[in-house]
Order: sequence, then C-alpha cells, then structure tokens
Amino acid sequence: MKISSATLTFGVINDIVIVGSNPEMADMSNPNGNIEGLSHYIIGETPDGRRFVHNAVAYTRNGYALNGNPTDCAPDFDWSADSQGMTVERLERLADYLNTNHPILDTYHWVEVQAAYGSEAYQRDGWEARMLSSEIGGAVDVGEISPLEGDTLRVASGLLS
Repeated sequence: MKISSATLTFGVINDIVIVGSNPEMADMSNPNGNIEGLSHYIIGETPDGRRFVHNAVAYTRNGYALNGNPTDCAPDFDWSADSQGMTVERLERLADYLNTNHPILDTYHWVEVQAAYGSEAYQRDGWEARMLSSEIGGAVDVGEISPLEGDTLRVASGLLS
C-alpha cells in the first residue's frame, strides 16, 4: 500500500528508552542497572491528526549517537551523506526532504500509530475508548480495582454492552 505524503507534515520526535544495562549501576531506584537514552524517529501527521511513524530509529545517550540502521524508504534521498548509520541529523534531513518533495510513501517503512490527542481522528477513530479500556485493564492487572469493577466501568463508559 502507498501513502501520499502531500497532506502530511513531518518532524523528528523522541521517546525515552532503555539502551543498555550495567549491573554495577543497579540501586533501589534502578534494580536492573538500566541505562536510559532517547530513540528519535520521524513522524508524519495529517491535518485531521492521523499519525504515521517511520521504522528508522536513531538512538542517543547524553547527546552521543549509538548504533542505528540506515534504510532507503525514499529512493531519491541522498543516503550517502554519512556512513555511520542512522543519526538524528540524518532523520532531520529526511524529514525536511519529505516536507519539501512529498514522495509517495511505502507502508513497508511506515506504520500508523495513535492519532494526536484530542484531534478529529482521535475522536472519530475510537482512540479515546481504546485508551480508557487500556487504563481500566491496567488498573485491574495491578489490583487497583477488581475485575468486576473493571467490567462495571467498561459498561458505564459504553465500552461493553
């Protein structure tokens, strides 16, 4: 399947992720010695709030690039500019390229994710109900509420009939 990028606005966003672990760094607040970093990736958003994320990710820790995986989702894009794998700068260049040239996107490299909070697509496509159901399920899983209370909340909110 192909996606027209003419209606999408692209940018680079990041999430906090675990990029490694070191048992010597373990303590009460971090029992596994996890090392946190950032994952940076390209996101495209339609005017109504639908979002698509690219599968190329750059990882950084304390501003330094970690290993990444280059990909060729945009055949006309100059991937030869550096040979050190995926970097934040490379993702930013690709986002600029996509905003300027609007190529047809192959869904092999793009996946639709949660719509922008409060957007038309968020409301229309049922994301609010999905998130509420997930929160109720999480509360049941950790014992904050009983399974019966969870079902009662789902019925009251229209998630179950």
